[in-house]
Amino acid sequence: MRKGSNVDSRIELLKELPRRPLEPAAEHAILLALRQEGGREAARRRLRIGRLALLAVPAVVLVVVAMFFGIFDRGGEGLFGSRPSAVNTAELSPLFDLLDKDGRVVYPDRLRGKEGKIAYSEYPGGFVANSGMTVSKVFWYVWGDPEQVDGAELVATGVNLSTGKRFLVNETKLSGPIYGADAHVVTQFNPFPSKGTWRIDVELDGEPYGSIVVRVKDEYIHTKSSIFLASKEDAATGVTETTLIVDGHGLPETLDVIVQPTDVSGEARKLTFVREQEFVQAMKPVTHYSGKLEFDAPGKWRIEVLGEKTEVKVRP
Repeated sequence: MRKGSNVDSRIELLKELPRRPLEPAAEHAILLALRQEGGREAARRRLRIGRLALLAVPAVVLVVVAMFFGIFDRGGEGLFGSRPSAVNTAELSPLFDLLDKDGRVVYPDRLRGKEGKIAYSEYPGGFVANSGMTVSKVFWYVWGDPEQVDGAELVATGVNLSTGKRFLVNETKLSGPIYGADAHVVTQFNPFPSKGTWRIDVELDGEPYGSIVVRVKDEYIHTKSSIFLASKEDAATGVTETTLIVDGHGLPETLDVIVQPTDVSGEARKLTFVREQEFVQAMKPVTHYSGKLEFDAPGKWRIEVLGEKTEVKVRP
């Protein structure tokens, strides 16, 4: 029945009311019919509203789900903009040359970030998780309005794009221009707490300025008192030249490193590292050795230095 039909039926009932007074019984019958028709229309209206409500429930659920995932799926520039998903597969920010004010190359492929916007000087080999060494001396370079960027407060926050974990990478104050940049500062970062792809969101004076996507390697192979400058993820079959840093001074000229498969099915091998230099690093004395790590098969290997042992998974 069309919407107007209910109205027409009431009009027809009203037409039955004569212009002169009715007997009480006849008047009661007509009014009762009007009330019944109105009640049926109200019931139909409630039914329509109920159907609309039922249709609205899944729509609301879809909207809520879309909003929930939208929080993570939207791309963005800074901390106060929309942020990428925890499963974001963002491409790494590129390396590019540091140029002087005349356009000449000062350092090739030294900066990572957005050319002409913001970048930092990257440690050779990149960041390594839980390593203060790869973040101990970092330059920020910023391009923009010199009056705004010179002296600005810079805050950099890291976001792990796999886990969503966040931490303060760096907080510092920019200085004046250098080379071809409008502002810069030499500073140090806090060590990245885990491996993976990280986005560094940068604010200047509390305003989003840019983001840099970086790859952080797994931590260095290490024992309690020694560190090989080789990431665990770089352990592979074959020979890898590396530096071994051992706590203390006055150590022997050579140091034996023992490697052996953890299932003890393979023969233990003695690798000799040669002392190079002594340093004071992070307020403590250390000695650098040079040598080669050698693994002849993939799998788990045990590494022993000065009686201390660690394990590493060697890839083919």
